[in-house]
Amino acid sequence: MLQSVMLNQLLSSADITRAKQIQLRPGEIFQGSAVRFYPGQLAQMKLGGLTLTAKLETPLEAGRKYWLQVLGQEGLPKLKVLENVPVIQKSGNEQSSIKHLLQHFGIISAKEGEQLIKQLIRENIPFTKESFREASIILKNSPLPLEEGTRVMTQILKSGLPVTKETFLSIASLLSQKTMGETMLRFQDAMETGGLTTRFPQLFTLLESFRQHQISDYIKPYTPGEKERGLVSERPGAVLSQLLKQLGMQNEFQLRQSVEGSLPASQQTNLKALLLQFLQQTPIHSYQLREQAEFMVNRITAFQLLSSDSQSQVSTYSVQVPFHSGSKLEDLTVQWEGKKNTRGELDEDHCRIVFYLHLKHLKETVIDVQIQSRVLTVTIFNETQKSSAANDKLLKMLEENLAELDYRLSAVKWVHPGKFQPSGKNGVPYSPDTSGAYKGVDIRV
Repeated sequence: MLQSVMLNQLLSSADITRAKQIQLRPGEIFQGSAVRFYPGQLAQMKLGGLTLTAKLETPLEAGRKYWLQVLGQEGLPKLKVLENVPVIQKSGNEQSSIKHLLQHFGIISAKEGEQLIKQLIRENIPFTKESFREASIILKNSPLPLEEGTRVMTQILKSGLPVTKETFLSIASLLSQKTMGETMLRFQDAMETGGLTTRFPQLFTLLESFRQHQISDYIKPYTPGEKERGLVSERPGAVLSQLLKQLGMQNEFQLRQSVEGSLPASQQTNLKALLLQFLQQTPIHSYQLREQAEFMVNRITAFQLLSSDSQSQVSTYSVQVPFHSGSKLEDLTVQWEGKKNTRGELDEDHCRIVFYLHLKHLKETVIDVQIQSRVLTVTIFNETQKSSAANDKLLKMLEENLAELDYRLSAVKWVHPGKFQPSGKNGVPYSPDTSGAYKGVDIRV
């Protein structure tokens, strides 16, 4: 349950945080149809999931679906009806149309391409000839079952992520049953057994620090003296920022600094950078160690790709770290969603934080914290009946600890996980509104 809920939430948040004003990018291809016609060669067009007004320069039949491509030019976007690709009749000749489209791309009809294009049609996702060809090649060589691989690639195209093998493997790592915690544990033990601790001391030390983490290290109450010393403002945003740095979520910025000479390679001490150094310096025949290192790099990269940093729009940061639960290392996944304040810092007054974790007694649990004007509504999604852990005494303690942080608790709800809704469907106030973004004539066909 937990992995499915978490993956759906992460991917849906990536869609919302990347939502912008409607754009028709040169080269994009999608299905469209004329809904109704107006005087002056105007028509209401349905293009994928959009409804726009178009000035027709090519005769179209109402109700028929066409393959359209965006042409790059100044002024109104112009769409071209693809030649030699038959229109899709209401009665349905979709398979024939798909085969002709693949031929138009110069792709020999194959199950990977056909499966992908059917999914893109179902979800109204535009694509370019180049991105589709690259996606088909990646799917053909994918170790994943075709259905899972198609799901991953569809999300990559939908989110506007780079269509590369690296992106594919990173997003696909989220489907794996492996955990970061257990992989770190096995990897560190193998390093010790193989005598690699002295060769990679920084990596071993950092893994050891993660190994010692308790969940309380990430969610700490304030001590009375911290508020007096003015340390209240340093949490919880500082905790999230520190985790991002430790894991290497900001690694691309650090690598750029290193290339420019302002940050020596020896100072790149986050987990992702150290794992990449390990992979560069470790023989290919060390298969198990390399596989574990590659998994951790891919998992970190996936959270990088699904995070977005925006000053004006919604920002989303997702991070996954290990913590001790009994004798095991479990994964704690934290997703922060909201805007930045005028100082460019995470706005802790208005945001949403979702925790995904596996607890010793409660098992799979999602905690959804929504904050408005420093007032918290906490929803706990768990398959068990409401636990005694949510009794009045602990709720009183929670209220008091939040008050120390200058927050006020509004409500704590305990619900079945089947009712969990991804971003944009659960009262989140940050989804950009693009409704009514277009008026008048939008495109020419």
